[in-house]
Amino acid sequence: MIGKPESTFTAPDGFLHFPLEEATSNVGDQRPASETMWNDLVDDLLRLHELEEDWDGQGAEAPHPAIINGAIKLALYFEQKKTPPATRAIAGLRGTIYFEWQTPLWYYEVEILSPVEAESRWLPIGADRPEVRRFEIPN
Repeated sequence: MIGKPESTFTAPDGFLHFPLEEATSNVGDQRPASETMWNDLVDDLLRLHELEEDWDGQGAEAPHPAIINGAIKLALYFEQKKTPPATRAIAGLRGTIYFEWQTPLWYYEVEILSPVEAESRWLPIGADRPEVRRFEIPN
């Protein structure tokens, strides 16, 4: 069915559709949730303000400050909800920002598309394609 993607904020507590905490508790290489680790990721996000256009030498767009602020807001929301910290937070090539969680069993990413919108992608090992959901960044 083609149409507007489901908004996960019709059920805010089910926002992380994929059970990150349960999945990470079964795999030893994922870092446990802690305030310090989310703070480290927020520091990484703040450093993205230093990126300039063509930061990779191949035409990559620098994230707009409003997108960086949206990513920080989402990181603080994740921290508040006790979500295990992402493995990393990085700039995308089109001015977006990614949070990535990766284990030997699955890969999960959230791409911050705008100050108020993000898209998640879940790819378990052996899957042909990811499950994709678009959602609003909570206030």
